Amino acid sequence: MLFGASTLCRASTIAFDFSGGSANSGQSYTYGFQFTPLVDLQIDSLGFIDAGQDGLLAGHRVGIWNSGGTLLANTTVTTGNSTFAGAVVSGAQFRFTPITPLLVSAGVTYTIGAAVEMADDEWYAHGTNINNAPALLNISDGYYTSDLFAMPDRTIGNHYAIANFTATPASEPGSEVPEPSTCVLAGLGLSALALNRLRARRTN
Repeated sequence: MLFGASTLCRASTIAFDFSGGSANSGQSYTYGFQFTPLVDLQIDSLGFIDAGQDGLLAGHRVGIWNSGGTLLANTTVTTGNSTFAGAVVSGAQFRFTPITPLLVSAGVTYTIGAAVEMADDEWYAHGTNINNAPALLNISDGYYTSDLFAMPDRTIGNHYAIANFTATPASEPGSEVPEPSTCVLAGLGLSALALNRLRARRTN
């Protein structure tokens, strides 16, 4: 049976989307939220919101911490090393940058945060407008810290649509997402196989 390359290179799920909200800028803080996976997840990219889909003014560090404050994964999201994904809300869309896959456990609480500086890119804050991706995680209220790129540990009750991630349930077959080059080679191999079969039929 011939399988399509999309079966081999299945896309991950975006952790959350949001609706509405107000754009903010200002304080040199790290903003984010706590989340608790409902199933074991393999996180494969981290994201930062692009408020106008017009490029980021600067690179933004995005990270995930455990409850003890240990930084488990991080990257710097820039215009040049990221791709858009997910819904466009109020003119905003998230940019995602791949990371070395990080396994997070069901029932354990983690914190994701992203750093912004004064007069830097806009981000969104709102009260109850975050919608979780089905069956992936629960999200608590937003957290922040006045330290630039440190685990957000103070809550004021708002959700912050600033950082995001993509993940695959670790229990699903093929949850280890291949590198893009692997997907290309797989697609080429399948195309060659299909072509050979077509030629064989014509000669019979």
